[in-house]
Amino acid sequence: MPAKAKGGNSHKNEYVLKAHECFDTVVKNLTKYVRSQKQGRITPRQLLSTLVRMSVERLSIHSINRISDDVSSPTNIKHHLNKITMEELVDKNVILLTSEILNSIPKDKPYQLSIDINEETYYGEITEINEQYVIGGQLKKSTNLLYKYTSVYLTYQNIKITLAVLPMKKKVELIEYVKELLSIVERLDIRYDVLLLDRGYYSVPVSRYCKQNNIPLIMPVKKSSKKIKGWLDRKISGRYRYKVKSSEHGSARVDVIVDVQNAMGWHGKQELLSYGYA
Repeated sequence: MPAKAKGGNSHKNEYVLKAHECFDTVVKNLTKYVRSQKQGRITPRQLLSTLVRMSVERLSIHSINRISDDVSSPTNIKHHLNKITMEELVDKNVILLTSEILNSIPKDKPYQLSIDINEETYYGEITEINEQYVIGGQLKKSTNLLYKYTSVYLTYQNIKITLAVLPMKKKVELIEYVKELLSIVERLDIRYDVLLLDRGYYSVPVSRYCKQNNIPLIMPVKKSSKKIKGWLDRKISGRYRYKVKSSEHGSARVDVIVDVQNAMGWHGKQELLSYGYA
């Protein structure tokens, strides 16, 4: 049973998981759903426990001896990892993330749904196994190679609950990830009253798809046109009609909301800040 939170009355009925409870839940699900065979003296649980510790502490495979005596060497763990495919992890990720938590939230209400894009810098080699996932980008931390992931999560009582994570591939249109993630949400029988999209999804196909399917959307605009820059520079809140254009996909009309807020010393700024949302 999760430990009861300590503090003021506002949290008297709130329960929080202790660190070891989170760890045990993650490892239990991985052991249950991810195929891994015992070989030598390493059991599937020992292998997966080590991988979770490495992930939490953001360690490379070469630092493995700092956290585990069960796995003898980086070569040993690489041998076991090569038996787990990306396709299998993608196929199992929804049940891994949701099997424990979905029974704890009500299904009779709509949620705020969010889809994000996250980047991880990559310094390794490009091989046949990872070449479709390693994506070039702007120079960051001495490399322009990235892994990109897109995830969908709902917000329940100010808690973000991740429902699915997909690795992004080369030459796959952004709209395909939106469709796939929303189809996962539908299969989980989760309702939502607003979809918050990452600025990286700002495009004609995504805007058009959401409009055609009556999806209530909020998405930061890109300051890529003089018209949008002009609205933001005026520092006046308002609503405008705008046409998102693409040489490949045509155009889509959206409503742009300009929200002006006082920085009030945030990050040392004393000025009005303008934010634009489609």
